[in-house]
Amino acid sequence: MSDTSDFDLATALHDVPVFPLPGCVFFPHTLLPLHVFEPRYRAMTQAAIDGNRLIAVVNCDADENIEPVAGVGQIVNHIQHPDGRWHILLRGLARVKVLEELPPGDRLFRRVRAAVLDDVIVDEQMVQDELRTLQQVCTQLYHTCEDAYATVQELTSKVSAPGVLADVICAATLEEGKERQATLADCCVVSRLKRATGAVSDFLLQKTDQSGVVH
Repeated sequence: MSDTSDFDLATALHDVPVFPLPGCVFFPHTLLPLHVFEPRYRAMTQAAIDGNRLIAVVNCDADENIEPVAGVGQIVNHIQHPDGRWHILLRGLARVKVLEELPPGDRLFRRVRAAVLDDVIVDEQMVQDELRTLQQVCTQLYHTCEDAYATVQELTSKVSAPGVLADVICAATLEEGKERQATLADCCVVSRLKRATGAVSDFLLQKTDQSGVVH
């Protein structure tokens, strides 16, 4: 199985298959299971497996007009069924900007040229401050809902990179499609940490027993 050590991601993104999925926002550092059944996307999956296993998953509307920012992932596991359907598991590698759609040529599926959107850190102290705020909110969640806290605590204890942590928590907690897409398109680590804190805080408020609220 190939992995990202076998190729240069920036170069590979010069021509990458794109999977438009309405309402699907694919964050870096997360896993996305997909059931692939349309002929064009079966062909896309086969082409990816035969190559570097990359697929860009992009949110779109009902007419398959795609958003300008997508998540690119690599197939890490796959099962092909006798009728040609695939079940695949994608591991998110990066957020990318779609630069242009390429001519289809003899391919059934859509392809794009894309570029990686790197994290932006303007002020390291601000990042650390927002990270501490997120950790404090997660600690408070423990006193309200231990099951939910256990999941978030596992993330905060195992993930050291603030940008990665923000992506993973936002992917797990944000529900509204437009907010998820806006977060995917947000390269600022401080901003994404604030979004993560807000999402955990909203969950905390929903789970807080009314009798425990101080008026």
